[in-house]
Amino acid sequence: MGTTREEVINNALGLLGSDLSVSDLDTDETAQADVARRLYETLYVAKIQEYPWSFATQEETSQLAQLVGDSAEGFPRYGRPSNNLRITRLFTETSPKIDYRLEGDAIVVLDGTDGSVTPIFLTGLVRPSESAVSAGFALAFAAELAGWMAPAITESESKAGYWLDQAKSRWRQAKEEDYRSVGNKTMFKKSDCSLLSVR
Repeated sequence: MGTTREEVINNALGLLGSDLSVSDLDTDETAQADVARRLYETLYVAKIQEYPWSFATQEETSQLAQLVGDSAEGFPRYGRPSNNLRITRLFTETSPKIDYRLEGDAIVVLDGTDGSVTPIFLTGLVRPSESAVSAGFALAFAAELAGWMAPAITESESKAGYWLDQAKSRWRQAKEEDYRSVGNKTMFKKSDCSLLSVR
């Protein structure tokens, strides 16, 4: 979409009916910039982690590095990529899904797969730059941010409630648009879903 943090923040301020703006989130010393700094990154990352956005999904094509020392139960441990926010799937060339758990920044493989014999890969979510997000995500995030900024900027709880409600419908629309933009390739792979038998 080609947007910036400051454009998203200024959009949120505009939704609140404010003439205030933020010129540079890192250096601006205004009250609105201070409010935005306290909220922005935590909220942005939380919304990215909430859904397998196509623009935030990345498949690691290099083999995960095995760490020295196994888990307490003797399972092998692998390094989690530093830019990974959430793992959506761990797999090998022959096994479409591997059971694992997180142990700090380590991935503990629970099903006996030996990464020194079979390379282990992952699909997961990374923090995309604001310029990479969809227009729908940017609009929904601006509404969400407006809702969280409203009490400090406008001293109005009703505006906060209004924009948080608006954000819910915008998030639904953004997720539907994201799903349609890539079909079902990103969200639902047969190997990622467990089948339920219906009687």
